[in-house]
Amino acid sequence: MFRGIFARVLSDERLDQIFRDHKERQVESELMFSTLMDLLAPVVSGSKPSVHASFQERHEKLPVSSQSVYNKLRGTEPSVSAALVRVLRPIWARC
Repeated sequence: MFRGIFARVLSDERLDQIFRDHKERQVESELMFSTLMDLLAPVVSGSKPSVHASFQERHEKLPVSSQSVYNKLRGTEPSVSAALVRVLRPIWARC
């Protein structure tokens, strides 16, 4: 249910725009913010036990290594995370 709501409300374009609007030092790269969120959604929803498991399921379709995924996760700035929470908060309140 979570994944369906998440995908319907936050398109890849919207997620990437949130990143662009709120990043301070991070740069857009081959690994888009929306792809990172696509890898995280199954972990957050509990259908995958880890980011690594989610990555392994999709690695053939991704243009980057697992290390790149972890680097992007580690480098995600608080301003981007806060903006994402602000967008998601009203959605979670309705669930």
